[in-house]
Amino acid sequence: MIAFVLLRVFLILLLVAANAFFAAAEFALVSVRDTRIQQLIEAGRIGARIVQRLHANLDQVVNGVQLGITMVSLTLGWIGEPMVAGLVGNLRFLQKLPHLAIYAHGIAIAIAFTLITYMHVILGELVPKTLALQRAEQIALAVAAPMEAFLTISRPLLFFMRRSGGLVLRAFGAQPTRRGGAVHSPDELKLIVTASRQFGQIPEFQEEMIHNAIELDSITVREVMVARPDIFSLPSDMVLDDALVKVVEGQHSRIPVYDPQRGPEHIVGVL
Repeated sequence: MIAFVLLRVFLILLLVAANAFFAAAEFALVSVRDTRIQQLIEAGRIGARIVQRLHANLDQVVNGVQLGITMVSLTLGWIGEPMVAGLVGNLRFLQKLPHLAIYAHGIAIAIAFTLITYMHVILGELVPKTLALQRAEQIALAVAAPMEAFLTISRPLLFFMRRSGGLVLRAFGAQPTRRGGAVHSPDELKLIVTASRQFGQIPEFQEEMIHNAIELDSITVREVMVARPDIFSLPSDMVLDDALVKVVEGQHSRIPVYDPQRGPEHIVGVL
């Protein structure tokens, strides 16, 4: 009897771990960046090429994850709730209290449902998803091979489900869509850059530089030009020592040189 109970407890923990695996796999593979995957491949990290294949086919990954989580959840309810309810229902304090004894079965089911739900949500969903977001690269490398194996085994079922889903969508006048990569609009890119600066990832001048690059197609010449009175330039007949002093003071990398006889508008070269 004890061995049977321990076996079912082990199965419950195994199912919760399986749910955690699928949840972490989905978030890690979706979160990891293409550029970082390429760096991992160049560094020779084991599993990096599998991550690349899975990341290139996120539709299949997400469908596989949903299939896995659904199967695990149904099995967990089928095995876990009756076992926990049986253990709780056999507690002596419930049997010794007559006014509770008639409700023992209902109380046991409620407690079992609460415990299983708690384990499923906390250990099977929240914790692995949070870890996957914080350590996307490491977890993606760890789960890539078993996830690819699961997708290979379940490919016929996933194909059937995808086609069935497509038929249902068409019945409602909709078309199946394919998930694209992480594509951001110019405004979203600016928000990402600003957030990076706020968290200390890039300095302020780089934020401004990137914002200006994004807005380049809408910037006019007047906005970026230097007005004539503000141009730093040197006459061509200035003594070299004096010119060096001016260069240090001006701190410009390129300086227009003009004909002193004709005025600053007549540039003859660049220093």
